[in-house]
Amino acid sequence: MTLEIGCGESPQKQYDVHLDIRLLPGVDVVGLADQLPFKDGCFQILFNQHLLEHFPRSETVKILREWRRILTAGGELRVLTPNLLWLASMYLSQPQSRREVIRWLFGGQEEEWNYHKTAFDFFTMKEDMEMAGFKDVEPWDHPIHDFGLWVKAKNKRLITL
Repeated sequence: MTLEIGCGESPQKQYDVHLDIRLLPGVDVVGLADQLPFKDGCFQILFNQHLLEHFPRSETVKILREWRRILTAGGELRVLTPNLLWLASMYLSQPQSRREVIRWLFGGQEEEWNYHKTAFDFFTMKEDMEMAGFKDVEPWDHPIHDFGLWVKAKNKRLITL
C-alpha cells in the first residue's frame, strides 16, 4: 500500500490512499499529517508535496518520526518542499522573480493554513530525516526539476521476532 499525505485538490493517482486535512474530491481519509490514523508499518511508500514547510521547524523531526512509524521496514519516504538554496539563488540573480520567490518561501497566504513556517535545503532535510531514523537519504531523481527539493529516504527500522 502507498499513501499520499496532504494531497489537497490534486491527489496523485499513483498512490493508493490519499489523506488531507480537508474533505475534498479524491481524499480517502481526513486527518492530520502529524497524527496519522494508521497502524504501524502499514505503507511501503509515503509521499507528500509542499506539506512539511507548513509546520514549525521545531516539529520537523517529530513529524518525520510519525511518518516513519507507518512505513514498513525498508519502506520509502518521498518528500517535495521548496528548495531554499535554489530560491535564494533565484532571488539574488533574477530580481524580476523576487515576488514569486517570496510566495514560495512564505506560502500563498490566501488561506489560514497556507503559510510556510520553515524552509529546507538538501543538507537540513537529510539531517532531520536521519535524526528521525531514516537512512539512505538522497535526492529523488524526479522528472520535474524546478524550485522543488525532491528527497527520498528509507525506513531503517528493523523488525525483531
